[in-house]
Amino acid sequence: MKASGKRGFNPEPPIRFAIGDQSGMPLQDAMDERYEGLVGRDDGVFLGCDCTAISLRIEWPEYRGWNRHINTVDWKKPRGPITRSKLAFKIAKIIDLFIKSNQGMVISDECWRVGNGHIELKDLILGSIEHVTKGSWQPQIFVMRP
Repeated sequence: MKASGKRGFNPEPPIRFAIGDQSGMPLQDAMDERYEGLVGRDDGVFLGCDCTAISLRIEWPEYRGWNRHINTVDWKKPRGPITRSKLAFKIAKIIDLFIKSNQGMVISDECWRVGNGHIELKDLILGSIEHVTKGSWQPQIFVMRP
């Protein structure tokens, strides 16, 4: 049984992404729908959630908070939860849109700059998504750059 959080918020466990025994999945692989080795790739996710969509919250240093919705249900017949691989693909698309929408923005710390020649989708690893508020989840992303 889950412990009750404040205001009725009971966070679900994180949804993790791993390739074999390696933590994390390259977001470019998810965008290209390359799921070889993704642990639990065909497993349904959000099984404990009684929602049909979640808000994915992106909190990137130096940038304004950003949210987009993800359907948690695969509406094809038979209807059911989306899979871990489909979730990874949707997250990759949202992160790619975040990068494209924010490239060229002037920021004070250039090491966090996104866009062409800076941090791009190919530089990012998706570790997990964490349940941060009742309807909101946040990806845990790692930058793989020198």
